[in-house]
Amino acid sequence: MFSLFSLVKNYSIINRNILLRHNCFVTIRSFSNTNTFYIEEKNKITHKDQKDVISPALYAFAARMHLNFSDPKILLQAVTHKSFSDTNLSPNKRFKELGKCAIELYITEYFHMKFPLLHTNYLEKIVNIYNGIGTLSTFGSEIGLKYVMRWSESTDLYISSAIEDQSGSTDENNVLYESRKISNKIGYVMAQAVQAIVGALYLDKGPNSARKFVQDYLLSRDLDIQQVYDVKTPKKDLSALMRRLGREPPISRLLFEAGRLTKEPIFVIGVYSDTEKLAEGFGSNLKMAEFRAAKNALVNYYFKEIKDFTLPSAIDTHQKQMSYIPTKVCDTPAS
Repeated sequence: MFSLFSLVKNYSIINRNILLRHNCFVTIRSFSNTNTFYIEEKNKITHKDQKDVISPALYAFAARMHLNFSDPKILLQAVTHKSFSDTNLSPNKRFKELGKCAIELYITEYFHMKFPLLHTNYLEKIVNIYNGIGTLSTFGSEIGLKYVMRWSESTDLYISSAIEDQSGSTDENNVLYESRKISNKIGYVMAQAVQAIVGALYLDKGPNSARKFVQDYLLSRDLDIQQVYDVKTPKKDLSALMRRLGREPPISRLLFEAGRLTKEPIFVIGVYSDTEKLAEGFGSNLKMAEFRAAKNALVNYYFKEIKDFTLPSAIDTHQKQMSYIPTKVCDTPAS
């Protein structure tokens, strides 16, 4: 009887020790460095507020693009589209509007000083090429902007973007046309983010920083701007230009020909004003060669660069001495 009582007693002690050890493992909780904490009375896990946190990708983007804002939240706001709702920051619309105007100003200034004889309608086309949605979205994709900007893809965003591009037009046909034209929604958002970054630089760091950004990243792009000169009547325009300049009317002269009676003839035409040769053009017939010669003469005149042109300084643009020839008002082709 005594041995049986001892066995039961020992067995109870063992069970009690096992139970105590088990309770110890249950009650002990390790410390965690995550962003969650345990609420025992409610028996659930609650997440801390993670809104508007500067991600490592955004820090890397700022360092790569040399964007040294006074507050990192300025850049975060610049890459936040109005469609993104999980934020306490304002969207980048204010930055975008200012940046759009600043980009257009600096690009217009650059090409107006580089090609002072170019008439205004083609100057506007060149500015639109460098300031267009396609160019800015391509640039944004190249610098990895799509990985750091915050936006929400939706149908309403797509339609509203098309309406904004039409300057407030609500015509249904225009909206549908622009919706087909802008094939990628993220491209439109990236273009707006580029404009917002320039606007943020203008407000936070001053106009010189915004100008430098446009010069370094947008004006340095190699685009064939002479392709925008799609003049329809070059002979008429060249005659009007010579008349405005007080010079002799242009005359076409055959300089070279080969294979007139073959399937592939070649003609070279020269355009002269008195004894001065303005340009040359070639073609498979005389009419084509004369058309190209007159167009080349116009290109040589309007896209003539001033000899001592240099890139406008971001510090002393207005104080720098340059050979600047302003364009006359309404100096446009005859057409």
